[in-house]
Amino acid sequence: MPVNQASPHGAYNSAVPFPEWVDEVYLGSAAAETYTVPQSAGFCVLTSNLPFWGRIVTGEDVAVVPTDNVSDGTGSFYIAAGIQCKLGSGKSLSMSRGTAAATIVTIGVYRA
Repeated sequence: MPVNQASPHGAYNSAVPFPEWVDEVYLGSAAAETYTVPQSAGFCVLTSNLPFWGRIVTGEDVAVVPTDNVSDGTGSFYIAAGIQCKLGSGKSLSMSRGTAAATIVTIGVYRA
C-alpha cells in the first residue's frame, strides 16, 4: 500500500513556493511585538521555532497569553511551533511568546 504524506499539519495541500522576501520578529521579552504585512504583498506565511500567541491589531489591542476565560472575541490565537498561518496584505499582527524562551517568528512575504 502506498504511503501518502501530507504537508506539515495539513496547512497546505500542495507545495508553497519559497518566499523571496523574508522578515523575522524576535520575541525576546514578555512584551508583545507587532508586525505589519507590507501593502505590496498578497499575503505572508508565518512559522516559528516555539509557540506564540497572536492577535490581529485593532486599535490598541495586543496579543497576550491568557490567564482567564475570554468570551467576547478579544482573545489571542495560539500558534504552535511549525504551523503555518496565512496573514493578508496590510494586516498587523501582535505577537507574544508562549514560553519563557526567546521565540523567533519567520515571515515569508509573497507578492500580490
